[in-house]
Amino acid sequence: MPRPLPDRPGLQPERTELAWERTAAAFVVNGLLLLARPHEEFTAARVGLAVAALVAACFVARVGRRRARGRACTRGLRRQIHAAAAATALFAAAATAYLPFAA
Repeated sequence: MPRPLPDRPGLQPERTELAWERTAAAFVVNGLLLLARPHEEFTAARVGLAVAALVAACFVARVGRRRARGRACTRGLRRQIHAAAAATALFAAAATAYLPFAA
C-alpha cells in the first residue's frame, strides 16, 4: 500500500477532487439529456440550457483542477468556488422551471 504524501495526507483531497469531477460530469450529462429528447424540436430555451450546462461543466472542472493542484485558498479561488456553487443552483432552477413547459 503506497504511503500518503506528506502534503496530502489521507484520502480527503482525492475525494474532494473526485466530487468536482462528478459535478462537471453531471453538467455534461444533463446538457446532453436536454438535447437528446427526440420527440421535441430544438427550442432556444432548450439549446440555451444545454450550452449553459456545458459551459458550467468546463468552469467547474477548471475550478476543481485549480483547487486540486494545492493552491492556497485565495480570495480569487474562493470567488470561483462560490461562482461554481451559484452556477449549479441556477442551472438546477432553470432546468426545473423548463421541464413543465417541455412536455
